[in-house]
Amino acid sequence: MASVFKRPSSPGKTRSRFWQMKYLDRHGRRRRKSSGLTDKAEALRRANILEARERDVRVGVTSPIMESVEDAARTPVENHVEDFIAADKANGLSERRIRGKQLHLRRFVDQAGIRRIGQIDARAITAHMRYAVEIGFPVSSDGRYREGGSESGDGDHRRVSPATANEIRTTILSFLSWLVSEQRLAAHPCPDRSVRKLKSAHDRRKKRRALLPDEVERLLASVAGESREDVYRLAMLTGLRRGELAQLQWRDVILDDAEPRLRLRAEATKAKREDEVPLHGDAIAVLERLRQGLAHPTEAVFRKIPGPQQLYRDLAAAGIQQVEGRRPVPNASGETVDFHSLRRTFGTSLAKAGVPPLQLKRLMRHRDIRTTDTYYTDLRLSDQAAELEKITLGATGGVVRPKVRPHGTREGTTGCEIVPVDLPQTTIASRSQPVSHAGVGEGVRGDATKRVMRFELTTFTLAT
Repeated sequence: MASVFKRPSSPGKTRSRFWQMKYLDRHGRRRRKSSGLTDKAEALRRANILEARERDVRVGVTSPIMESVEDAARTPVENHVEDFIAADKANGLSERRIRGKQLHLRRFVDQAGIRRIGQIDARAITAHMRYAVEIGFPVSSDGRYREGGSESGDGDHRRVSPATANEIRTTILSFLSWLVSEQRLAAHPCPDRSVRKLKSAHDRRKKRRALLPDEVERLLASVAGESREDVYRLAMLTGLRRGELAQLQWRDVILDDAEPRLRLRAEATKAKREDEVPLHGDAIAVLERLRQGLAHPTEAVFRKIPGPQQLYRDLAAAGIQQVEGRRPVPNASGETVDFHSLRRTFGTSLAKAGVPPLQLKRLMRHRDIRTTDTYYTDLRLSDQAAELEKITLGATGGVVRPKVRPHGTREGTTGCEIVPVDLPQTTIASRSQPVSHAGVGEGVRGDATKRVMRFELTTFTLAT
């Protein structure tokens, strides 16, 4: 039976004011533990509860997993958040994403009044997303979000976009999934996507665009001879992100091979997976010039990557985009250009060159072709108009073909008449001649045998 006692005082040490508990654990061993209480009756009650729980586990009434869940339910939610962030750090997640997750969870816990993980459900997450979009979070004098601050309506709040609210949703749901995997929750409280995403396509706060061919030439001309010219050029020829360019080392560059390429290390990519990027002929020339002899394998290819403000100044000097203070001025469509626009320029150049969708997805290193099509192929209305010009109708490009139209005869039976119809001209090639298909690069030959040549990166340029 459980009991409580107080430790006797010893020389040089004061007697503890908390009662100590003595109980039998699940293995039948006698345990001692501080109750943290000064009331003897309350301490004895807690000791009896603790011993009863251990006895239930010993006889099989309660499973160790349920005991772990019960312990986690009594732990403050802040402790679970800290453990979740520590797990992400151990998995090699980037500092930027870790800070974002930490901020999302702290805001959710503070605004929704969450004290225990058992309080997190679909209703709390949905209400927090609505609060973020309609009211927003406190901001400091420099316009940046701050973690703490008054929640009163004093005008220092800034609303977030629906896309950011969806990121908050993703962070909270991943936190709940981690709690289940760590046996801190018995089941996921939001199964089957019970928290719906907000529609973000019509209310994007930041609209990014690709550079037009003439803008590419003007940007590179404005920084000609500078080290950042090579950074911009390589970004638009490989599609590497700013962080990936910063971590690119000479051991990742393979030029003396039949297939020159970049071998990206897992820790240097956004997705944290190894990947290989084929090199355009112009990119090979840039890298060979930068290497110029023997370079240490772990030496960075670029010693310094231009920051956002430097890029904005270069864009302004090229007459592409103006800057007010530290922020770029959007164009008439509300679009701006930043460093990630160089990656979008790469994807758009590939799409204009007629690269097949599967190859385009692989060159952009995306898992889903929808990501490539939605965010990284910036085809303008002028591009669509150019495609429309390829068709012709009427007398200049059509032929007269018969169309059979049924009609009734005098005897009541059904007959037909031939009506000439003007249709667009269509060229039918013989089986012995290849038929060209846009974006494939190889014709379809007779007997339905198809052979697709591998994509050559030198089929497109940045300026055309």
